[in-house]
Amino acid sequence: MALDIRENNRSEGKSVETGRLRRLESEVERLRKRMYEAVAGEQSRLTSSQVLPVSRELDALIIEYYKEKAKQEVSYEEALRNP
Repeated sequence: MALDIRENNRSEGKSVETGRLRRLESEVERLRKRMYEAVAGEQSRLTSSQVLPVSRELDALIIEYYKEKAKQEVSYEEALRNP
C-alpha cells in the first residue's frame, strides 16, 4: 500500500519523504537556535557542558538529514528511469 501512495505522489511531483525532510530541517533549526543561545556569542562557551550535548545532537541530526536527502535523490532518479 505504501508503494502505491509513493507512486501516486511521484506522479504529482511530490514525495512522501518530503515531510520527513521538512521535520528534520525544523529540528535542525530549533537545535541551532538553542545552541546559539547557550553560547551567547562567547566562544569560550563552545566547550561548556551545556553546549556540547546540543552540538552533538545537532551534528547527528544534520547527518541524518543529509542521508535522508541522498536517499530521496536516488529514489527520484530511479523514478525518472522507471516511470
